[in-house]
Amino acid sequence: MTGKLKMLIGLGVGYVLGARAGRGRYEQIANQAQRFMHDPRVQDKAGQAKDFAAEKAAGARDTAAEKAGEAVDAAKEKVQEKRGGDTPTTGLGAGMPGTDKETTEDLGALGTAPVTPNDTAR
Repeated sequence: MTGKLKMLIGLGVGYVLGARAGRGRYEQIANQAQRFMHDPRVQDKAGQAKDFAAEKAAGARDTAAEKAGEAVDAAKEKVQEKRGGDTPTTGLGAGMPGTDKETTEDLGALGTAPVTPNDTAR
């Protein structure tokens, strides 16, 4: 509780002192900040930092893309190993039961085959 009270007192004192400094001090600080930001040395360093960050970001992007591609390839291999390598891993039939010809024919024999646009209602 005393910590909160001390903080509130500190905030109050800071507010009062800041209010006494007034608009003139605020303008002085703002002008110094503007001069600092427009200083050619600061602009040069900011440009260097921007270029460095862009270079590192491009490298990180390339590394991430490479690692993602490796992960996709590894996942495809695991899926093919688990399924015996004969089930499609991409496209409309990927991992869907009943997409092979035998299953579709079996479903047709039961009268539950997928309906195509040329089929008529039974």
